[in-house]
Amino acid sequence: MSLLKLTKDDVQSRLASDKKLTKVDLSGLYLVEVDFTGADLRGSTMNLTQFEKCIFNDVDFSHGNLDRAFFLGCGLSGASFTKTAAQGIIFRDCEMIEVKVQSAKWRLCHLNRVNCERALFKECDLQNSLFQGANFNGADFTQTSLSLCAFRNCQLKNANFTNADLDCAEMEGIDLSFADLTRTRLLATNLANANLSGAVFEKSLLIGTVLAGIDPKQLKLQNAYQDSLVYQESEEETATFQKEE
Repeated sequence: MSLLKLTKDDVQSRLASDKKLTKVDLSGLYLVEVDFTGADLRGSTMNLTQFEKCIFNDVDFSHGNLDRAFFLGCGLSGASFTKTAAQGIIFRDCEMIEVKVQSAKWRLCHLNRVNCERALFKECDLQNSLFQGANFNGADFTQTSLSLCAFRNCQLKNANFTNADLDCAEMEGIDLSFADLTRTRLLATNLANANLSGAVFEKSLLIGTVLAGIDPKQLKLQNAYQDSLVYQESEEETATFQKEE
């Protein structure tokens, strides 16, 4: 069954009345400075929709489709994205404190300069995603797939990665102090020069994990399965770096 396609005027009209925006199609709209506070967006489609400086605090997007939707400078703290499909979704310069993303499929998403402190990303598929300048302090990634993701200039203090998949993830130089990596997959994960002070690796799986620049004595890997850990850069990588300089 096709969803009812709404225009910008339709959206404003509904927000001014009952705020009911469930199971409607907002795809392709460009909405600026719209206050969605109190709106119900469950089950709606927002593919390629652009939101600029809009307010979505505590709004429910559950069961929605947001493929390649773009949120710029929006307030989304406390918003819920449970069981959403949002491949290629982009958030830039957004406040997303305690946002709830559960059982969602967000492959190839891009979170740039967002505040996701204490956010919940539980049982999600975030493979091949890019996170730049994001604050994930205290965030929960329990049972989430983050394989092939790149974390650049991010904060992940006290983050929870219990039973998460970080295979081949790029986390060089990231602050992971006091992070919980219990039963986490870390195959060929790049943790070079990361801050791992106080991090827990109970029953985690580290094979070919890159730990260059980290003192092995400071790591608590006694109860982790480990093999072929890399504590030094290869001669080829070092030579290439020196040549570039």
